[in-house]
Amino acid sequence: MEDNLLLALNPFVMIGGIVLTSIAGVISAYVFSDTHDIKKSIMLYLPISAAIAVVVTIMGIPVIISLGFIGFGLVVLIYASNHIFYK
Repeated sequence: MEDNLLLALNPFVMIGGIVLTSIAGVISAYVFSDTHDIKKSIMLYLPISAAIAVVVTIMGIPVIISLGFIGFGLVVLIYASNHIFYK
């Protein structure tokens, strides 16, 4: 019955990966909010999100979906930095 890969994955691990990478993106944007330099925020975000992706992959999520979590968190970082920098 489990022909679909997404049905076989643990939803709590998937939600946890999305939430953790989103939080990492917002925190990375907030840490360097006074410098207005997105490169510093991204350089802080990448190792954190890579560690999250490794943990999520060990917990049973495929690598391609873990890389998608990193991309989603990067989009959150960009939107958060845009909101924080220009308020």
